[in-house]
Amino acid sequence: LDFVETPAQLMEYFAFDERVLQQFAKHYITGAPIPSTMVQSLKASRSMFPAIQVEQQILYAMFDQALFGNNFDHSVGINSDKTERLLRNLQAEYTRFPHAENAYWHARFTHFVNYGASYYSYSYARAFAADIWHTCFEKDPLCRTMGQRYRDEVLCWGGTRDPNDMLEAMLGR
Repeated sequence: LDFVETPAQLMEYFAFDERVLQQFAKHYITGAPIPSTMVQSLKASRSMFPAIQVEQQILYAMFDQALFGNNFDHSVGINSDKTERLLRNLQAEYTRFPHAENAYWHARFTHFVNYGASYYSYSYARAFAADIWHTCFEKDPLCRTMGQRYRDEVLCWGGTRDPNDMLEAMLGR
């Protein structure tokens, strides 16, 4: 699971690259391409408050680890006072924002169920995706050769190849 979100994280780089957006992001009436100023504003909005985003990912990972760890009473269910208390304590320890009492947002966050003590993999995936983007696609995200290489070395394997081997093949190191 350390690698599973890497393709999705990488696609976010493409989705915010003006050269890629120019290929399809057109005004619905005039057909004019998306304005550069709008793309720059979108990119700027993504880089606001990165430390808060990191804190949030740490909170999610710590909660996931605690929720699926050996010291948690799994019979209480995720929507309980015990999980709410656990989340409140972790949020106080790992973030700068107060806990929203009785929101139980974690009961609707299905990644905790699907990933079961592996949510930390999102942070790994972000790092892997950044490395692939900057090494392979930043200069030319529309490069057919690099796209084919990504397909052959990463995407086509699904979960059948060791992620380290895929990264090494894609990055050349």
